[in-house]
Amino acid sequence: MRYRSCHHLQDTVTPDRRARIYAILNHIHRNYSRDISTENLSDDYNINKFALGNAFRQITGCTISQYITNCRMEKAKELLLAGARVEIVCECVGYINLSHFSRAFKNYTGKSPKQFQMAFRKECDRL
Repeated sequence: MRYRSCHHLQDTVTPDRRARIYAILNHIHRNYSRDISTENLSDDYNINKFALGNAFRQITGCTISQYITNCRMEKAKELLLAGARVEIVCECVGYINLSHFSRAFKNYTGKSPKQFQMAFRKECDRL
């Protein structure tokens, strides 16, 4: 129930499938820094990977990989705003390659991780 209200999730799948998707959402939020694949999730939660993908999209409005990226980027923003070094943030949110992380972050926010961090510092200095 919590995910439905917090994430404005839809109720277009069966209660059993919805419960599995909510369990998968919990899993993603707890393990976003690890390698998570649709195949592993479908095996772990005993659901066909195509059915999983369809149900996940019906409920969340995005693909599993998009959702994982969104979780990682939101955590990265949080860590950067707390002053963590970009290299540390990269590792903490599950990226192995710094340039891949920087590119993904820029696609998500419109700024590189360092630009994002500096913009926040400038904003704080104004206050």
